[in-house]
Amino acid sequence: MSIESDRQFEEACIIEVDRGESGWSIKRDDGWSFFVPWDSPVEPKVGMLARFYGGGLGYTVRGLTLDGTTVYYRTEAEEAERLRLEIEENDRRRREEFERNRENHGRRIDALPEPLRKRFRAIQAKESDRHTWESYELFCCEQAVVIADALGSPDAVDRFRDQNWEEQKAAVPGLDEGHSGGTFGGACRLAKFYLESLARA
Repeated sequence: MSIESDRQFEEACIIEVDRGESGWSIKRDDGWSFFVPWDSPVEPKVGMLARFYGGGLGYTVRGLTLDGTTVYYRTEAEEAERLRLEIEENDRRRREEFERNRENHGRRIDALPEPLRKRFRAIQAKESDRHTWESYELFCCEQAVVIADALGSPDAVDRFRDQNWEEQKAAVPGLDEGHSGGTFGGACRLAKFYLESLARA
């Protein structure tokens, strides 16, 4: 397959262009935005026709042309190989980072309250997967302790979870500002688990 014979694409007109630190953000006439890097052979302009190669919404854009000039292009096979190599590289980096942090993680896990430490050790048993989840899980556990210590009861955690961010920060001053929706939800669930474990003890 070549770009000339590739029929897996969609087209849209550029209606807005914003310069960024490493390229341009273009807005399409269907409302979606896309990033064009500085090394593009053509500068995107309002009114240009952009052609996006790939499976459509939710899939990687594996090729882009602007008014017929190719910015970049990969066949489906080339894109699959690029993704495979990217996954392998990401996994290698996560393993290296995990090994660098192994001792530090051990100390931080040992410092967790007993109910959370016991739970952590149980799920830590599968050594081959630790590099993929341990940092995430440890962050959630440590933040669970911060939340539990500040709020004191499972009911207070439920109320806290439904507040807005400013109210949450006021209620739990040690709350980390780097939370995603997933880590925040996980930390709240673990805070309840911890407080319920203390109540049962």
